[in-house]
Amino acid sequence: MSPVVVWVTVVLVVVPIIALSLYSVVDVAGRHDLSGGHKAAWIAFVAFVPLVGGGIYLIFRPLRPEDIRGFGRRRRQPSRVDELLKSKDDAAR
Repeated sequence: MSPVVVWVTVVLVVVPIIALSLYSVVDVAGRHDLSGGHKAAWIAFVAFVPLVGGGIYLIFRPLRPEDIRGFGRRRRQPSRVDELLKSKDDAAR
């Protein structure tokens, strides 16, 4: 096999698998809503079966409130401004 084929394979296959695994482990480690046992189980699953483990984690991971549309900080800010403006308008009447 030529070196070019090897590098293309590494870049197109191995690097994305490592990136997916690392993202999954970092995401699991940073979660405060999972217990230590659940974190350990997810990390072990991703470590022993990298491609499948990372993909399954991304599909079945529990959602955090900021992951759901309408609950994030950016979504709350305009509604808070609207509330303040409405209360100011009501007070002016």
